[in-house]
Amino acid sequence: MTVEEIIREINEELTDQGFPAHRMLDLMNRGAKLVARGRFQSIPGEICLEALETVEDISADGSTAYIDLTGLSNTFQKKLVSVYNTTSDGWVKIYHSLTELKDAYVGLDDSGNIQGVARAGTKLYYQGLSADTLRLTFFKEPTTLAKGSTPSFLPDEFQVPILKNYVLMHMPKKYTKTLMYDPRADFNEAIYQLYESVGDYEGSIQLPNDLVTWEFY
Repeated sequence: MTVEEIIREINEELTDQGFPAHRMLDLMNRGAKLVARGRFQSIPGEICLEALETVEDISADGSTAYIDLTGLSNTFQKKLVSVYNTTSDGWVKIYHSLTELKDAYVGLDDSGNIQGVARAGTKLYYQGLSADTLRLTFFKEPTTLAKGSTPSFLPDEFQVPILKNYVLMHMPKKYTKTLMYDPRADFNEAIYQLYESVGDYEGSIQLPNDLVTWEFY
């Protein structure tokens, strides 16, 4: 469903249809990013949307001990699912924190092919020090919605109930005061149903336990 169709669905709920369409679109984009992050008090776990999982190669320079993830063509959002060293043809261990990586590689100055990484903010620290190419699997941010676009990162049946109700619950009260239902309650219910639908999906690659400890940030 296109954003214009979702906007029509929103306006059908309102007696006062003076709220600008471009502001609805802004709210939809805010909602899209929130849903893609996947953490809500109404669910016991985390939503990871399969459509946002992506694979991208990035090269290390072998001297700085980190790669700036802002250089990725897809905006990194969360969770390194896996890291594969295409130069040495082997999996790379993902450490839970930079502290753990430093404990394993004191000084962060070991030479040789990259064998371990840890993410800290927008930087991916690595050891050893080598100009290797790493193939990252991670969850990206959704593409910004624009006129004519479709929120395809969401399963079809959740596009309207999630984005419509997110917009309605953030509109000024003067536009929504005649609503006969609570859009926040319907949004939370849709989020819960989405969580139930996608289950505990954590990525397409399941590494052995000795190669990964999940990120918690």
